[in-house]
Amino acid sequence: MQLSTEDGPRRQRQLATRQAIEAAALRLFRSKGYQTTTVDEIVAEVGISQRTFFRHFDSKEAVLFGEWQWQLDELVRQVEQADPALDPLRAVRAAVLSLAHGLDRDRQAVMLRSRLSTSSAPVSSYFRQKLQPAWEQTVAEALAARLGCEIDMDLRPRTLAGAAIGALNAAIAIWVAGDCVGLLPDLTEKAFDVLRPERGRTDLDAT
Repeated sequence: MQLSTEDGPRRQRQLATRQAIEAAALRLFRSKGYQTTTVDEIVAEVGISQRTFFRHFDSKEAVLFGEWQWQLDELVRQVEQADPALDPLRAVRAAVLSLAHGLDRDRQAVMLRSRLSTSSAPVSSYFRQKLQPAWEQTVAEALAARLGCEIDMDLRPRTLAGAAIGALNAAIAIWVAGDCVGLLPDLTEKAFDVLRPERGRTDLDAT
């Protein structure tokens, strides 16, 4: 949908506010600790009201994970637009590797999110109950469309989506455990190699 001349500046202001909230929250999480940082402190840092905060983020957990919906939308777009000659696993692999390159450039935020996902019960719950299912379901739907199959009648979409997101999560966990030494895309490629150790193997494609 094309933005009107009024919508353009308003959208830019909304984006700027959202980014300011996220940046302020991450600064406070690092300096004060996630558990002790309050929404009141975040809005005071930005100079906005709580109402404005909750217009952009529905919780403190949501602001921690930032633009995850945009990242997911971009990953799905790449799966949908991948070369038709690529089998589904290679198509989703290429999209996940592109995401890994972006995450590699945001190491401090990735480290914070990953460590809080294992040390904070609210963050862990948010990740496991909201983010992970959303990623797996949305990627599975994109793969089902690519395969031309029914998501509830074919094993491949959910199997491949779960494996792809699992490979990325495994790579991130190992990367963070090693203080983000090296490149996340390299680890992610190795994780995908575990899924297909024999080059050219197409067992899942033929299922």
